[in-house]
Amino acid sequence: MNPGEVGRLARAFEHSAAGIALQSPAGRWLEVNPAFCALVGYSREELIGNSFTAITHADDVQRSLEQLGRLNRKEISSFRFDKRYLHANGREVWVRLDVSMVLDDQDRPELIITQANDITASRQIREQLAENEARLSSIIRSMAEGVIAIEKDGSFSVANQRAAHILGAVPHALESLSLSDFESDCWRLDGTPMSLEEFPASVTLATGRPQREVVMGMERPDGRQVWIEISTEPVHAEGTEELISVVATFSDITARISTERALRESEERLSLAVEGAKLGMWDWHLDTRELSFNGIAERMLGYGRNEVESSLKSVRALAHPDDEDRLVDEMEAHLSGARPFFETDVRMRRKSGGYIWTNIRGRVTERDPHDRPLRVTGMLIDISQRKDLEARLNELATTDELTGLLNRRHATEVLRLEIDRARRNGGSLGLVLLDIDHFKQVNDRFGHDAGDKVLADVAELLLSRLRKTDFAARWGGEEFAIILPATDREGGSTFAAELLGRMQEIRTPDGNGVSASFGVVDYRGDESPSELVKRADRLMYKAKHEGRARVEVESQA
Repeated sequence: MNPGEVGRLARAFEHSAAGIALQSPAGRWLEVNPAFCALVGYSREELIGNSFTAITHADDVQRSLEQLGRLNRKEISSFRFDKRYLHANGREVWVRLDVSMVLDDQDRPELIITQANDITASRQIREQLAENEARLSSIIRSMAEGVIAIEKDGSFSVANQRAAHILGAVPHALESLSLSDFESDCWRLDGTPMSLEEFPASVTLATGRPQREVVMGMERPDGRQVWIEISTEPVHAEGTEELISVVATFSDITARISTERALRESEERLSLAVEGAKLGMWDWHLDTRELSFNGIAERMLGYGRNEVESSLKSVRALAHPDDEDRLVDEMEAHLSGARPFFETDVRMRRKSGGYIWTNIRGRVTERDPHDRPLRVTGMLIDISQRKDLEARLNELATTDELTGLLNRRHATEVLRLEIDRARRNGGSLGLVLLDIDHFKQVNDRFGHDAGDKVLADVAELLLSRLRKTDFAARWGGEEFAIILPATDREGGSTFAAELLGRMQEIRTPDGNGVSASFGVVDYRGDESPSELVKRADRLMYKAKHEGRARVEVESQA
């Protein structure tokens, strides 16, 4: 694969929310996308040409080199593991790597494709869980992941609501089960059955070793098949090495597995295109102002041969109004000599009237004796599926699937940005945390579908009350967060009180209204996002303890 093909492949991932890098079989960076640069804190120019070992934590270099060797020896075609990169600012960044080797037409290693996702936060949660066993029960109840504590005989002693929801069980019934009850219902990533001895919890019980991000499929009692990702931690008797139980944390990754498989299929189609599949072609003669398309390009846009006028004006008319200026600017920058070629993503209008996303690229192929361009030739590629996948990946990365609100990870980043803005401008910033009262009783009495509807109704109410500058997030379980820029604690208190009154309009299946406990704070000007959240969290739980259905506002310091 020549450098031009590598570049085109890399550009296909340029707007991906995941960090993606292309490497040589020797492990040197050939291309990286913006998300990867943001992940490690280095610019593209600082990475290209260097070995991955330069930013890999010293304790992880040997293991990484061993896996690279196995790829080059074709013992494996891909692998996944966690490692640490050293960020440009000196901190450690834990990443989950999905690495695949691309072979050339001689079946020799040619290109390594690496996808990296930041898992620093999830690892910190698990480390804190292992270090503080005394708070295990409270942590289990509050975690957004499914959590089960498993005794030495394989029986379940503690299970949170999220675990029951993922596994399709009633929480109290789940605690009466054991590992053996799931023996016939689970399978590996390749679809083959997974035995009881292979379960991550079984391995930890037998060996005392934690298991990390093990993916397995299972069939729920309702017949739905789900994919879950499990990590386990051994729990030892205080001051000894005696294993007394295992804590398993897991997440439903069914949507992610489906998206990754779709992405891999898209990558395979892209590789075929790079290797010589037919592409839409166009040819533009500047001196005569004539433009022609090949049959593939014409069919892509729904036109028959010669149905598009041979003029630049007619082609500009095909571009979406929001993309037309960018297309012209890219072309003119190349024609003026400012760029060696031009390329951009543009929505093109089909004959039917709808638009499709295309990647259009080209370069001058003929000049006159005075070096003025006479002819420009290029390609047109339908990238609609890629755009759909990127939009879906971005949605999965930033929003909560049930409520459509921001997820906690993205909301934390929004809160950080708003704190930075308030610090720079000297403005105010309000934060409201709320927890739905007696939510567990809704799930226990009416089932999780009813609970999910309450969560969705609360989210809809939040969205209806927000200003354009406000943000709402599902913080975890039945907790929600509202970020209110340019709002002090009094404004936040008024907002929360109005919201509490409106929540009575939301009804449970038995006709009762819904209420919540609120904690309201505003930014002090000298604290981190986590410190701001902790203050609001304390007030929210104070409201719980003092009778629920109330708003607690931090008093003036």
